[in-house]
Amino acid sequence: MFKLLQLIYYIPFELNSKYSGFNLQVNDYINISYFQKDKSFISLTRDSSFKLDTGKKLTAMVFLFPPELEIKDRKIQVNLKVVNENTSEEFLSEQTVEITTNLPILIIKSRLVAYEIVKQSYNFVVLFYYMHGPMDKEGLTC
Repeated sequence: MFKLLQLIYYIPFELNSKYSGFNLQVNDYINISYFQKDKSFISLTRDSSFKLDTGKKLTAMVFLFPPELEIKDRKIQVNLKVVNENTSEEFLSEQTVEITTNLPILIIKSRLVAYEIVKQSYNFVVLFYYMHGPMDKEGLTC
């Protein structure tokens, strides 16, 4: 777990070195959510927005599966909705992502994308790591 948390911690450094315009800031905390079989879910959530800015620029989600669950059965449905900033109720596009790899990491733009995680037929854990940063000067792209 320590090695995994170290890798997550370095994500902002790596992204800043590749994309200088991101200006991501390191965060020293990680939220860990346990999802109970057939009960737990996250309804449509926005971690930040351009109207009510929490400073969160990117949200990284790391999905951890129980070791007894076979790789072919590791599927988590995450619904993503790109927010229309002109109206708070409309979405520009919607997409469903099916998480299927052994140690998947999903990174979304916190100010533009709302997400929901649906109920699953097994227990799993999600690590949430938030990368803070200023709004983009070129426009509302991140």
